[in-house]
Amino acid sequence: MEASDRDHEAWLNSVKSQIEAENNTRWHADAFFDKLFGREDAAKICQPDKETDGVRAVTIGPYHRYPQDQVIFDDEYKWAVTRYIARRWAHFDSSIYLQAMAEMELDARRYYAYDFHEEIGSYDFLVMLLLDSAFILFVLDAVGNKELLYSGNDPFGYGTLLLKVQDSIMEIKIDLLRLDNQIPFFAVEQLYVISHCGKPDYHNDYLQEKFRNLVLSGFKDLYPKREKGRRINFEDTEFDHLLHLFHWSRVPEDKYLSGSAMMRRTEDRVLYIPSATELQKCAMTFRRKASGSFLDVMFQDSLTKICGEMSIPTVYLDDYSKELFRNLIAFEMNSNENGRCVMAYCKCLSHILQREDDVKLLRDEGIVASTSYKDADVIEFFDHFNKQVEHQSMPVDLYDLYAEVRKHHKRRISNYYGRMKLQYFPNWWVCLSIVAGIVLFLFTLLQTIYSLLGYYKPFSTTK
Repeated sequence: MEASDRDHEAWLNSVKSQIEAENNTRWHADAFFDKLFGREDAAKICQPDKETDGVRAVTIGPYHRYPQDQVIFDDEYKWAVTRYIARRWAHFDSSIYLQAMAEMELDARRYYAYDFHEEIGSYDFLVMLLLDSAFILFVLDAVGNKELLYSGNDPFGYGTLLLKVQDSIMEIKIDLLRLDNQIPFFAVEQLYVISHCGKPDYHNDYLQEKFRNLVLSGFKDLYPKREKGRRINFEDTEFDHLLHLFHWSRVPEDKYLSGSAMMRRTEDRVLYIPSATELQKCAMTFRRKASGSFLDVMFQDSLTKICGEMSIPTVYLDDYSKELFRNLIAFEMNSNENGRCVMAYCKCLSHILQREDDVKLLRDEGIVASTSYKDADVIEFFDHFNKQVEHQSMPVDLYDLYAEVRKHHKRRISNYYGRMKLQYFPNWWVCLSIVAGIVLFLFTLLQTIYSLLGYYKPFSTTK
């Protein structure tokens, strides 16, 4: 055996020994009891500032390997999670995983923008993949299937690890969806596969589907929500990282695609439609879209071509939304193969919601959800991202949508009818009052006619 082979074998054994070593859970137990009885610094665990550029909870991959600010989950915690998984899943074998990743190391390094081989050597890079993958699996399992749930022989390990995750779960999820905080998707997926069958397998559709559903279930509470009914096709669907899978699950299938044949570069002023209150003046109604993608705005004319209806999915903005949309848009800008749905959605909503009256109109229709975002905040949110994508090419679907809306807005009969409706029938109560008044008038008129007929009839009979 050559010296390099012996060194490699020794390194594999050292990693395995570190995982199999008796774990000192004292610091975990302290955290467990602090959680039960409280501690002075409990207030330090809070929602992160979404405007900051640094990760807040956990570093994944090489870019933030040595953060300037301390993160919540360091390598010590990742080692503890890895040890727990090794005890819980019988097929887990760090040597098999590290060998498999060593064969894929060059491919994995190509996922990043520059070669950092001098900064992170081969062994450190492979251990990073192991620890980060184990952490991701533990977090996703904790909010999903709970396969790793306490098995009866580890009273403090799982509970203390889980409590720390639960305290910072939203920060973790957003960090896991940062474009610059990723590792290759196959690295996490293969750790899951090896932990269940004991060997790497890139064609195990059953375990791969289980893992991908585990990922999606871990982010199911984040808006935009997953498009229902969309299934993964293993023949033509490969994912680069967690953000890629999340993006794929949120956008409509076969729409808002990008590419030379489906993109037009036009001055931004052409991509414009009036705001919601202006569209209301041309007999346009707004309906909350209950099915399909949460990022797909649709328009439909009535049969008479007088009225139009715009279907808009629920607009739900939360504290994490700005950071999430920023990374989704960055992903689309760097990956033309995955379309530009989020960019088109933000541009469309920025035109529909230009004033607070526009937001109020959609809020009254149940389209804009009631969250911490005020009407002005909603406008600022979409205007911010519209400026970010101002000089980006947009998919042809958005041009088609805008063309249909502008065509409806220019119809004279739609404008006459819409303005009359707003002036004389501003809401349903006024309409009901007018209808009730007309019905009451008709009944009164009929009663008067019958009374007159009854009054004149006796005179005609006596003659």
